[in-house]
Amino acid sequence: SDIEPRGESVRDPEPFDPLALTIELAHDRGMAVHAWVNTHLVWGPAALPESEEHILRSRPEWLAVPRSLAEELLPVDPADPRFVESLIQYARDNATTVEGVYTSPSDPQVQDRVHDVWVDLAERYDVDGLHFDYIRFPSAHYDYSISALERFRLWLRGAVAEDRFRVLDEAYEDDLFAMVDGEPELWADFRREQVDRLVSRIQASVRAIRPDLTISAAVIADQAVAYQDRFQDWPSWLERRWIDVAVPMAYTRSVADFEGLVRAARAVAGHPTRVWAGIGAYMNPAETTVEMIDLSRASDTGGVVLFSFDWIVEQGGVGPGAPYLDRISDALRGR
Repeated sequence: SDIEPRGESVRDPEPFDPLALTIELAHDRGMAVHAWVNTHLVWGPAALPESEEHILRSRPEWLAVPRSLAEELLPVDPADPRFVESLIQYARDNATTVEGVYTSPSDPQVQDRVHDVWVDLAERYDVDGLHFDYIRFPSAHYDYSISALERFRLWLRGAVAEDRFRVLDEAYEDDLFAMVDGEPELWADFRREQVDRLVSRIQASVRAIRPDLTISAAVIADQAVAYQDRFQDWPSWLERRWIDVAVPMAYTRSVADFEGLVRAARAVAGHPTRVWAGIGAYMNPAETTVEMIDLSRASDTGGVVLFSFDWIVEQGGVGPGAPYLDRISDALRGR
């Protein structure tokens, strides 16, 4: 689009448009298409993107910073290659907990960019739905970029008494973390508010353009972890009708744990169609995935989302006689 550079995996020359083609082929077959949008995750723990238009190259000052790198990167110009390389290396060293490099959820320009991408999709494509993914902080260890800390400083001025703010402000002169450590609950509230604001703003704009679109979000299935560690208050998004569907990522090898997570999501959703159970097919053999599909149906959820199709294909290909895919297809059809 005019907003984002082309995906680097798309090697076909213009005007080939993978999303437009997908929509055309799917609609010809009576299938719906929901466009999956990464919100704040913008790159994995890999070499830098090729495109100079990519955020990592064009706007590195928009990137979120983990606390352990905050003081080290404070004197480093984001345009200095060491800045982005440090964030990539951190993601690489913490691959079990951090998927890659994220943008700062509190940055107004980041919020504008994500909003514009969603509006662009709603206006230019005949999609049936739009799906938030990574609509959260990577963990509670983010975002300690100096710009985010400064935004919290301004926010905090209106949230505490004047004398309390004065004490924290003086301490902040010598201690980068004085305010966030001094008011940890408000620091959490501030981060949660940034995510909420973006979801609210986007859904309002999209519904004004395409009121028929289904808006969904992949969410951390454990509601306490989602709220406290990722600052993702998704039960309130359902309650406020900011999203139509929550997809709890109940990614586990335990069928019992899966059932508990789905049941908890159903309890807050208000209606069964508003939860689609997220199944970690990449973690399990076909038998377990099928059992989870059956449990989702028995729990009266609105559907299931399998993560991910490319992994399923790798287990046995596609087409007639592909055993893994055939078993999954039969389960989804209730056979």
